[in-house]
Amino acid sequence: ALPIGLALIFNLVYFRIDVLILSFYRPSAEVGIYGFAYQFFETSLALPIFFANSLYPALLNLKIQNPLTYAKQTKIWFWLMLVVSLLITAALILIAFLIPIFDPGFSLSKNALIILAVGMPFFFVSALLWHLLIIENKQRYLWPVYLFGAFLNLTLNLIFIPDYGFIAASAITTISELTIVLMLAAAHFKKP
Repeated sequence: ALPIGLALIFNLVYFRIDVLILSFYRPSAEVGIYGFAYQFFETSLALPIFFANSLYPALLNLKIQNPLTYAKQTKIWFWLMLVVSLLITAALILIAFLIPIFDPGFSLSKNALIILAVGMPFFFVSALLWHLLIIENKQRYLWPVYLFGAFLNLTLNLIFIPDYGFIAASAITTISELTIVLMLAAAHFKKP
């Protein structure tokens, strides 16, 4: 439980630190623009978590009962989650283009939402990999991955938000999650 608990703490830091840094260095209107885009993005993030949480018991049973079927199922679910994530990415981009039409005051949120939407597949994959690492008794890798993700996110936000504002925050969120996915994948494929 300790590695998972630490990973969740680091994930929380990494997940919300951009808004705090943005509020220190940029005008409150810019925080609002980013926050508006982030609401759509954050709502969508519930889906990969629901998917992965639902899959966990079934995949755990498969891992115990039939490791070959487990390996096949993880590949199938990876591709299904990737396809769903691409559909959600497309939906978020569509929503982004509708923002200036329905709420011109938040028209700049369009750019933030498009950048955040591009990162959606990474969040789907990381949710699945998180659970696979627990199933495979590799949860010890979770906390260092998320500690590094929090450190990377914090560092990049402190460097780039003062000059580039919410665009930097959006891009850094996507870059950080890509980095986490690559590290989780490395841990997943590492020999026990």
